[in-house]
Amino acid sequence: MPQTGLALTLDDHVRAECEQRKEPKITGDAADQLPESRSDCGANQGHRDLRQRKRAADAPLDDRRNTAHPDADADSETIQRQGQRDEDDLEYRHVRHHTTDFGRLFFGVSLVKRVAAWPFVIALVILAFAMLWPTAALLLSLPPSSVVDVFSSAGIQNAALTSLVASLCAVVAATVLGVPAAYELARWRDTPRSIALFVLALPLAFPPVASGIILLNVIGIHAPLGAWLSEHGIYVIDSLAGVALAEFFVSGSFVVIASSAAFHAIDPAYEEAAATLGASRQQTFWRIALPLAAPNILAGVLLAWLRAIGEYGATSIVAYRPTSLPIALYVALSAQGLGPALALSYGFVVLAALVIAVQWAVRRHVV
Repeated sequence: MPQTGLALTLDDHVRAECEQRKEPKITGDAADQLPESRSDCGANQGHRDLRQRKRAADAPLDDRRNTAHPDADADSETIQRQGQRDEDDLEYRHVRHHTTDFGRLFFGVSLVKRVAAWPFVIALVILAFAMLWPTAALLLSLPPSSVVDVFSSAGIQNAALTSLVASLCAVVAATVLGVPAAYELARWRDTPRSIALFVLALPLAFPPVASGIILLNVIGIHAPLGAWLSEHGIYVIDSLAGVALAEFFVSGSFVVIASSAAFHAIDPAYEEAAATLGASRQQTFWRIALPLAAPNILAGVLLAWLRAIGEYGATSIVAYRPTSLPIALYVALSAQGLGPALALSYGFVVLAALVIAVQWAVRRHVV
């Protein structure tokens, strides 16, 4: 074999040995020239790397990148094309970095990605405009002093007190019943739990007036239950109890649904550890499950209260008297026009904003 061919063969075998960390299986004259150990292999490789770095240092500046490139053994034309691609890529990264600082500053992500997602951004802008524009127009159309004047009247204060007391009673009843029921539902299998939550969520989908008619069919004076209550001196129709019952029917499902989701999200390892320590189910509920699920449960309770205090349809059917705040809003619109009704609506907007802000803070453990 010629000497040049032997040298190439030896170089190939040495490279293969360095990469695969195996002993060479070459016999004959070639085997005598192979390194005897892996350290020799490393030394030979180190000498070759040193010679390459020396040649790269002696080469002109424009050629150093090409000599250090993995394709340094290729023809010069290929190396030149690769170098041009590297320069183009570096220039693109530099330009992209400086042109997306504005997007990162205002959007938190790359502006290029935002431009690519323009249909979604447009949909978000239209939706936000459609939802916020009427509310903003209401807040800008009335001075706060006129709102204070409307809420200072005796009739509106009585209506606000009625709504506050009835909604609190409804939410307390929904919490006392809904939280333990949700803890039980969270331990059920998926199919039974889904069916139970479906049934409990039905009142949320009913039209408010239909909810009032459904209740009237049960507690009206001509219904069996309503007649029995009337005989014992308990009147639900046109009473504070009727307002609370209507608000409970339309808002109580929020508590049990939110609580069930909160209990279901708890890692079962906590309750299993408590059971191994001898804790009963009641102790596990009060000491483990309830504290862990409390933020999400409280958020559901706040949402239920906001729904209850703003209920009009079912309340107007079951208990038009005493006047609650939503009914007072409708009466003001019918008797006095848009001005006083807008002032009452202003109060509902402020109340909703406060409740949603508290709900956000509770879920994120801000308070």
